[in-house]
Amino acid sequence: MELQLANMMKCLVQQELERMMDHYPDVCHCERCVLDIQAIALNNLPPHYVVSRKGELLAKAENMSLQRQVDVQAALIKAIQVVHRCPRHGFDA
Repeated sequence: MELQLANMMKCLVQQELERMMDHYPDVCHCERCVLDIQAIALNNLPPHYVVSRKGELLAKAENMSLQRQVDVQAALIKAIQVVHRCPRHGFDA
């Protein structure tokens, strides 16, 4: 069995952002802006790493809690607002 380090918060943020972006048609959907939104949101959420299958299952159960979803959505909304005000898709850095 191969062990891998998995960041459960990153997966949750990516999934939730995919669901939310349709509600923000005025926000740029280019790869750079989407990644910036994810990075900003993740920097404002606690990391959640797991190594075992059991840990992954427990983390998935935790991620389904209403409070976790609200926290992720709030972080994403703030991140979307930041990127919408100042998109960086024209910069190489």
